[in-house]
Amino acid sequence: MTGYVSDAKCAADAAKAESDAHANCAAACARKGAELVFVSGGKVYKVDDQAKLKDHAGHKVTISGKVEGDTLKVDSVKM
Repeated sequence: MTGYVSDAKCAADAAKAESDAHANCAAACARKGAELVFVSGGKVYKVDDQAKLKDHAGHKVTISGKVEGDTLKVDSVKM
């Protein structure tokens, strides 16, 4: 899946979170300890392993993993 790593609060507006313009805001929120989520195709996914995404806040990435309900179990992340 390809999409954006965002923070949970900003991802409430998925269209806003799915843009390169949002990168700095997402990165700042992540530094403050906000929960990271993955946004793809207008859908927001919780992430099982926050550590795998911490260096990618605000970035457009491709994630390999498995979706279970509304949670994404991350195997790998590529820019």
